[in-house]
Amino acid sequence: ASSKRTMSGYDKLKLLRQYQKDILEFAKTNNTICVLETGMGKTMIAIGLVEYIKQCAKDAGVNPKITFFLAPTCNLTGQQANVARGELKGVNVVECTGETMTYSYDYWRMRFAQ
Repeated sequence: ASSKRTMSGYDKLKLLRQYQKDILEFAKTNNTICVLETGMGKTMIAIGLVEYIKQCAKDAGVNPKITFFLAPTCNLTGQQANVARGELKGVNVVECTGETMTYSYDYWRMRFAQ
């Protein structure tokens, strides 16, 4: 029986293409909107940015509460949430769409408290 070593999100970030690394580095210090064709790696750039923010908070001794990752459709929201769950360890990923969530004050208060 062979054992497969799966790559962590951090390990996968080492495999980013140069243009993805350049965008990620720019996004670390600038408000950024990344427009790339399908399959060009926007999700991994976003995962890298969330990892960076998480590490900065840890280094500062604080616990980051909320990072929003937006997607234009319910299907894409589900796909992105699944990728984030697989790549981001120690991060509570909550999928919110018009089809899956309640917009009540109590719901948001509970989600933001997590």
